[in-house]
Amino acid sequence: GSQRPRLLALHCLAQRRRCLAAPSLRNASSCAAARRRRPSALYGSRDSNSTRSLRSLGFGPTRPRHRRGVNGGLRGLSSGPDDDMALDYPGNRDRPGCARLPRFHAALWVGNEMAASHRSRAGNPFDVVLSTVPPRDVETFAPVSLTTHEFLFDDRCGRETPAARGVAQGKILAAAQALDAALAAGSSAALVHCSWGQNRSCAICVAWAVLYREWAPDDAIRYAKERYRAERRYQHPRPLHNEVFLSILRSLAPSAT
Repeated sequence: GSQRPRLLALHCLAQRRRCLAAPSLRNASSCAAARRRRPSALYGSRDSNSTRSLRSLGFGPTRPRHRRGVNGGLRGLSSGPDDDMALDYPGNRDRPGCARLPRFHAALWVGNEMAASHRSRAGNPFDVVLSTVPPRDVETFAPVSLTTHEFLFDDRCGRETPAARGVAQGKILAAAQALDAALAAGSSAALVHCSWGQNRSCAICVAWAVLYREWAPDDAIRYAKERYRAERRYQHPRPLHNEVFLSILRSLAPSAT
């Protein structure tokens, strides 16, 4: 009973040390298996009691230290002198959790579900928050009311049915139109976010660039991926890996219509 949180924490610490120490365990399959055996509280579980009990033992994520990235912006996490520790966080828990897309628009950012809260707590909030999932607080992980434009839809990682594809396409186009109106109205900092910031939010930003800035779809996709990888720092980033969303974006090219 009372010993279970401590045993789970010790097991997690042992698995982490084995992955970092043994090169043979650094492959994706071994580390993926180790992650599956870790208690979810270490990823910022929404079960606050479990999280507190593990933290009281000296394990689990503490308040992270940020480091500077491209253009002087904050780039991901650093939990200690070994920056590999930053990679222990999933894509909906890294901070600040967003990447700037200056070649699309100087005021445009793409990010995860906590990016809006992180910047708001820092005293420099986004004036436009376009959400495909409810934003969450960076400290408590509870839903927060920061959304200015809401376009909720699912990301099934390329396994969308024809009906789901139609819903996604409609939401992406409607969100791109709303984003264009917000930027045209003079937004100084506009965030498009989903859960991890990989597929839905990136797709909306790319669609906006294609439809309203005359970017070629593949060029816009490539640029969004480059900026994402330059600014974000977490486990296994996979920006725009949803093939259904990619097919929607490529269909927006003038020659495809």
